[in-house]
Amino acid sequence: MIVAVSRFTVSEQEAAEIEARFSARPRLVDGHHGFRGLEVLKSGSGQVTFMLITRWDSRANLKRYLQSEHFAQVHAGRLEDKAEFRIYELVGQ
Repeated sequence: MIVAVSRFTVSEQEAAEIEARFSARPRLVDGHHGFRGLEVLKSGSGQVTFMLITRWDSRANLKRYLQSEHFAQVHAGRLEDKAEFRIYELVGQ
C-alpha cells in the first residue's frame, strides 16, 4: 500500500475555510481506481497545521490520480498547493 501525505500550515481564519471545504468536498478522488481512503488531520491554534493522508493500492494508481483532471479541478488555486508532499510505502502493520 502507498500512503501520500501533504502537510501545510495556515492562519486560524484560513483553517476554518479549509475545514468547511473538506466537510463539503466533492469526493472526486473516492471513485479513482486504487483509492483506499482519506484522513484530514489538524493541530495547533493561531497557526494551524493540516495533514492530508491518502492511501492507495499502488504508486501507479496514485500517479494516475495526480495527473487527472479531477486532481487539477480540486486543487486549483488552493492554499494547500504549497504543501510539503511525501509518498511512503507501507512496510508493516
